[in-house]
Amino acid sequence: TELTTNARVVSTEVELDIVSSYANLKKYMSKCLEYRSQNGYQVIDANLDREQNKAYFIGKSNFDTYTFKVLLESVGNEQTKITYFSPKKKIGFSESNPQKTLDKLKDFSLYDGKAVCKF
Repeated sequence: TELTTNARVVSTEVELDIVSSYANLKKYMSKCLEYRSQNGYQVIDANLDREQNKAYFIGKSNFDTYTFKVLLESVGNEQTKITYFSPKKKIGFSESNPQKTLDKLKDFSLYDGKAVCKF
């Protein structure tokens, strides 16, 4: 709750169903955003609720610090709204442009090929 209420929020829509958007983003996040190193880690909690037509991804790093949240909502048969929540203050990480991150998420939500970290 604190993550979503005290965050910078940006959103966009893509012309793809929520299940496909979720699957594409899950491949990207598991390959490119999850990591473990001697200096720390980031894990991604992902959930798709087909009955509610919603999905989310929550990034969590060292000491249970939340790094981001991505909410997917169906707004039609072939339309998905992507909302990105970026905390205003992060320990050891400062994001200056949440819109740039959202644009990247949008691109990856539409990409159904092999998971890649850069376009």
